[in-house]
Amino acid sequence: DNGEKEIVPAGVFYYTIDDPMINKEELKGGIEEIDEQRLKKLGMRGIVNSDIRVLKNIDKMLVGTDGTFNSKYSSDIIKASVDASGNLKASGDVINPENFEALRNKAREIMADKTEQMYDGNIKANPYKYKGKTPCDYCKFRSICKFDVKLEGNNYKRLTEKSMEDIKDNEVDN
Repeated sequence: DNGEKEIVPAGVFYYTIDDPMINKEELKGGIEEIDEQRLKKLGMRGIVNSDIRVLKNIDKMLVGTDGTFNSKYSSDIIKASVDASGNLKASGDVINPENFEALRNKAREIMADKTEQMYDGNIKANPYKYKGKTPCDYCKFRSICKFDVKLEGNNYKRLTEKSMEDIKDNEVDN
């Protein structure tokens, strides 16, 4: 051992910065329940590596002291839960380490390709359209880039919603 530790990525998360209001009709208990409700509303969303070492460090209650999953436990921090037999339930947000690594490699490949395109001088405006919205709707530089679908050669890149199964199968193309 050369003293280096293995680094295992936990996931790719987004976190809503908010101060959620808790409706008093939702509460039956005291201050502890308020904290529980706030944690549920603020829980991280994204893709989680199912490596037990990772999950243990994200939510200490998910994994017991014996290194196995706590049965019938559902995390408020991430979308992960354990069934009655102590197995991690298949969830849309939890992917195995192999698929997680494949997804990371695909992201690196896309970033390298886009970087190479920029180095080659390809800086054409190429905005996307997703569910009827585009970044152009909010862009204050719209008048500078001159992107207009009425002009020949200007079209939005149409993004489609991907299921977690598509992502797990590494079918990411947009």
